[in-house]
Amino acid sequence: MAERELELLPIQYFHIVMTLPHDLLPLVRYNPDTLYDLLFRSAADTLQGFAESRWDGKLGITMVLHTWGQTLNEHPHVHCIVSGGALKNDGSQFVRAPKNFLFHVKALSRAFRRKFVEGLQRLYQKDKLNLNGLFVVEELSTREKDTAWEGFIKGLHRQDWVVYAKQPFDSPEYLIRYLGRYVNRIGIANHRIQSIDEGVIRFDYHDNRDDQDKVMSMTADTFIGRFLKHVLPRQFRQIRYYGFLVNSQRKEKLALCRQLLDLDPDVPYIPDMDAYLAAQGYNPRTCPECGSGILHSIFHILSFHDPPACFGAETTA
Repeated sequence: MAERELELLPIQYFHIVMTLPHDLLPLVRYNPDTLYDLLFRSAADTLQGFAESRWDGKLGITMVLHTWGQTLNEHPHVHCIVSGGALKNDGSQFVRAPKNFLFHVKALSRAFRRKFVEGLQRLYQKDKLNLNGLFVVEELSTREKDTAWEGFIKGLHRQDWVVYAKQPFDSPEYLIRYLGRYVNRIGIANHRIQSIDEGVIRFDYHDNRDDQDKVMSMTADTFIGRFLKHVLPRQFRQIRYYGFLVNSQRKEKLALCRQLLDLDPDVPYIPDMDAYLAAQGYNPRTCPECGSGILHSIFHILSFHDPPACFGAETTA
């Protein structure tokens, strides 16, 4: 991930978030891989459609899927890091977007809703959806099922789908730091957990409704159940690239973009990130707390079990 992001162009990058409405959650639970795929495609097609219409070109997009909210509730959404400009389809020009503006979010919201619902209809017509999250299919005739589905779709069309844009990144360096913190997040970080006591877990969360930091308590069973809902399907790709950042074309397209922007067209591949950072004057082994001590690897903990007892005894001695 880091090697790729260091290839970003010195332009603005916009952070756009596209969220599925609450009414879709029962369907998502029974079809996670199918609907997460559709979420990626719909978001990318929406953004690229605007770029095609406005500039006759393609954006460079990095997308990251998150499925949780602050309280580990189900909240599927994609974070889209979008280039502030497009590479024209004929390769003749790289067109920059106006400063601090890419597209109107209300127009994006309507287009995103249309793209996703159209994709949902195609999946339904091909019988590729498990509908048991919405209704008990076995108890309905084909006509009753179609009628219930039509009502569900009409309900989705009546809602305003949430799409919002954050302040754009002014430099690739800031974007790299942001992505490094953000792309591999899980539902909750350790530092947010205040206590685990007698089967009750207390953790911090931010309530967006009143913009306040609060504390939530729940039983361990409830906490584990919520956490496990955000385990993605096996081999599911949580991070995806689109436009001139797509894997098969990225090297050539980025070189062309840099040439059109009067930059060095050669984009170096960086196989050794530690060596690259050291050459830039940054030592990743320096202790982040004291700034002078050197970090040494003393043990590798496998992801599926606890560290050996002897290691635990050494750290608590």
